[in-house]
Amino acid sequence: PLVRADATAGAASSVHVDPGLQQRLGIRLVEARVQTLEETTRAPLKLAFDERELVAEQTRVEGYVTRLHVRTAGTPVRRGQPIATVWSAMVAQAADEWRLLKARGREDLAEAAAERLRRLGVDPARLGERPGEFVVRASRDGVVEELGVSEGAMVSAGMPVARVRGTAVLWAIAEFREGEAQPEPG
Repeated sequence: PLVRADATAGAASSVHVDPGLQQRLGIRLVEARVQTLEETTRAPLKLAFDERELVAEQTRVEGYVTRLHVRTAGTPVRRGQPIATVWSAMVAQAADEWRLLKARGREDLAEAAAERLRRLGVDPARLGERPGEFVVRASRDGVVEELGVSEGAMVSAGMPVARVRGTAVLWAIAEFREGEAQPEPG
């Protein structure tokens, strides 16, 4: 075979490349090691957030946005911070049922109604002042990358209200020309 991967139990894995193929392709194999570069090299640099840190904050029901708590993209948010208040007829019905059962002392049925609210993505303890209002909150610390709604806008189930980008990991991407910043083997 031209290329073969070797891995034995308890040993480090290695890759074998046929010597003839190495010569034809100009491949040089050297041992990887950490060392300090002694020359200064300048290169264009781009900062980028880790793509795995993006979260879409969305609703599980349809409704409309009654208030935006975050007005623009680029706004920093903390976990649990309100992004938007949404009113939904489906949540209003479930909230009315829960409040009625609580008022009548039917705790067993009230708990079932509370579970229905939780399945709709609404914490019964965090219902808004108006029946059917609930708050979409940031699920992580970060920066609002995109605000997908405005006040008065209709939202559907699964529609992103906002996209929040985590800022814990930041990548520095340098673009070197071929031959720059490569230590000589040996």
